[in-house]
Amino acid sequence: MTKGGLLPKGFERPSNSGSQEKYEEVKSSPKTITLRISKFNPEKDHTSTFLEFTVPYQRWTTVLDTILEVKSHQDHSIGVRKYIQFASCIKCGLCNSACPTMTTDSKFIGPQGLAQTYRYIADNRDQGKDKRLRIIDEPHGIWRCHFAGSCSQVCPKGVDPAMGIQLLRGYLLGYRK
Repeated sequence: MTKGGLLPKGFERPSNSGSQEKYEEVKSSPKTITLRISKFNPEKDHTSTFLEFTVPYQRWTTVLDTILEVKSHQDHSIGVRKYIQFASCIKCGLCNSACPTMTTDSKFIGPQGLAQTYRYIADNRDQGKDKRLRIIDEPHGIWRCHFAGSCSQVCPKGVDPAMGIQLLRGYLLGYRK
């Protein structure tokens, strides 16, 4: 190398434009899928109808990702059952490890247990809602959470246990049925 950071004659610095072009190519992927979603509003409709949406996808895109993409960008009226996110929990325990309350209260149920409780309570097919709410409504249960948010920050699947805990409190306080 010569003085001032110049390269010797005949050498060139690699261009960043190639990697930028590849990024833009992936970002604007031409691969799409047609998603058929059944919609039914019992207050307005007599039968369900299927709507079709064209959604971009990548190799790692899940069906839930495409439904949420439609809900966010094409049709805000699409409804997805609030527990699906919590069903993604792989029970790795990272949320419990990151929770400051878990370190000070060995009897605390923890964010993983509370998020799983919400997962079942939010499912309208669940028959054990009242029993589950009684279990967590105790001194080492839901009321022990201080909402540090660490549990949600470390979750590798985006489950967001802190949000589940907030929603559970809504049930216990009578805001949700």
